[in-house]
Amino acid sequence: MRKISIQNFKPEVISYFNLDKYGMITESKLLMIYIRKLSPIINIWTKSKFNYFKYNRAKSDDVFQIVCANLFEIINKFDSSYSIPFEKYLLNTIKFKILNEFNKFNCAQVRFENSLTWYDGEKIKFFMNSQKEGNSALSKKLNRIDMNNFIKTIDVKKLQVLKKIYSTNDRQNYSRTKINLLINELRNQYKNFFGY
Repeated sequence: MRKISIQNFKPEVISYFNLDKYGMITESKLLMIYIRKLSPIINIWTKSKFNYFKYNRAKSDDVFQIVCANLFEIINKFDSSYSIPFEKYLLNTIKFKILNEFNKFNCAQVRFENSLTWYDGEKIKFFMNSQKEGNSALSKKLNRIDMNNFIKTIDVKKLQVLKKIYSTNDRQNYSRTKINLLINELRNQYKNFFGY
């Protein structure tokens, strides 16, 4: 195990982690000191990173090692000329990293991939086959399936009114305000279905 000289550290880092009693320290011992001091925030960070990486079948140990490597990098990048206290710099940087992982995990693409599990096995196979057809074809098929599921949940009377509105013969019997009112009412009633 490689030993590191404490003299190479910034004074703020030495005082924050109480490293002044060491002359030389191994990387594993240094990591244990970091983890002991920051364990609550490191646990949160590992969970948020694991949620993002688990779709690539990452193991929790691998994710923890990535977190530790990032922690070393953050601490080593600190410069006394930043004119902010080391503790503030460290915690804010880690919070930013956690939020960044959380936002990556909750981005539209990941949510879309997760939403595929909402459908049954046959439809998942259907999606896998349609991947070859390109994104536009896939999104059209998804919209069609979403619309079919939506139509099953809609009130029968409202569905009849909608059919009348969209048929060319009966459209003239409905004013624009009535159509907009109906659409807004449907949006409000079924907003949980569409997720907005």
